[in-house]
Amino acid sequence: MYELYINESPVAFLGFSKKPEETPFTVLGAPLDTTSSYRPGTRFAPLRIRVASQSLETYSLLSHIDVEKIGFHDIGDVVVVQGDARKSLSNVETVVRSLLEKNRRLFVIGGEHTISVGTFRALERVHRNRKVLYLVFDAHADLRENFMGLELCHATVARRIAEISGPENIMLVGVRALSEEEVLFMKRNEISVITSFDFEKMGIKEVMYRLMKKVSEYDVVHLSIDMDVLDPGYAPGVTTPEPLGLTPLQLLHVLSKVVDENTWLVDIVEIAPAYDPSESTVFLGAKLILELAGIIYRKITS
Repeated sequence: MYELYINESPVAFLGFSKKPEETPFTVLGAPLDTTSSYRPGTRFAPLRIRVASQSLETYSLLSHIDVEKIGFHDIGDVVVVQGDARKSLSNVETVVRSLLEKNRRLFVIGGEHTISVGTFRALERVHRNRKVLYLVFDAHADLRENFMGLELCHATVARRIAEISGPENIMLVGVRALSEEEVLFMKRNEISVITSFDFEKMGIKEVMYRLMKKVSEYDVVHLSIDMDVLDPGYAPGVTTPEPLGLTPLQLLHVLSKVVDENTWLVDIVEIAPAYDPSESTVFLGAKLILELAGIIYRKITS
């Protein structure tokens, strides 16, 4: 039973947890903090985002829904083994797969980006007969074959997922930090990419059009948001900050058009709260969950 792999959180998202039958949404923490190559500390994000969420107003101007009335079933955090990414991802996959089989719509709070390998593997197996898209907003491509000798780490996430689903089922948005190896891999495999510079060059309407066109080709979407996709001026509390990023409004405007009833899993990753005394990064993480829940709920009930 997946309950064996769960630690109860002392704080629930929005301050209360509904029963599963009362809401379609489940919040799950995945505090893996093992392979960060620059700044560690993502293990503290699930708790800090939950705490921040209690100070947010819950009416969404994007979906025109009071998200407090929908609520979330917050089941706590996956048991992770710091230092053992493979065992931790096995636990993540076990819990996520069990919840997806119950038709739960998941918000998974990392933790480092490596957790997405476990969440995607679970989603792909539950929906094995459907087309699944890995849609990731990230400053980095994460397409390295290995990084510092590690095949499974925050810098190889998309490469490992490409091996699971095929590179044609990946779309990268907001990218602006690449190695030559990754550029060649993207070109060779014709991976769909929209860089942060494309937001200025093409304009946000064209960005939305391309994203909506890609998403429309799939039955199921795994939305992964690495918070370093945002410019560090807005979200300084991340493990690997990268200048020249998106604004929160750009990100939300795009997501409001792309997210729909086919979005079954959202993960928010790479927040390291200790590097942002203002707490703006954890508040942005909480705000994204709240707004996305409203948008998804509007789509599945309309």
